[in-house]
Amino acid sequence: MRYTEIASAKLVLLSLQKEQTKLRQQLDEAQRNQHNLKLEQQNKLNELSARQQQENNVVEQLKVIVNDKESKVKVLENEIQQLKLAVRCLLLLHII
Repeated sequence: MRYTEIASAKLVLLSLQKEQTKLRQQLDEAQRNQHNLKLEQQNKLNELSARQQQENNVVEQLKVIVNDKESKVKVLENEIQQLKLAVRCLLLLHII
């Protein structure tokens, strides 16, 4: 009777050790998967950050272009006003 109990206990112990090994492997795999997911998330975050920075740069470049164009428009408006004044002066001189 004692021998069968020992043999049975050894079988249970062996089964538990196999189960423990299996669970360790599953844990290792889950940890690797988690690590890979974190790396993937970080890569995506880096990509989004880079894209955001590029978009910000484009916006800043467009603002500079708009400001430049607005300045040129103001210069042209001033030149038009000066030309109108010159035409009026010429007309007045022609009339006199």
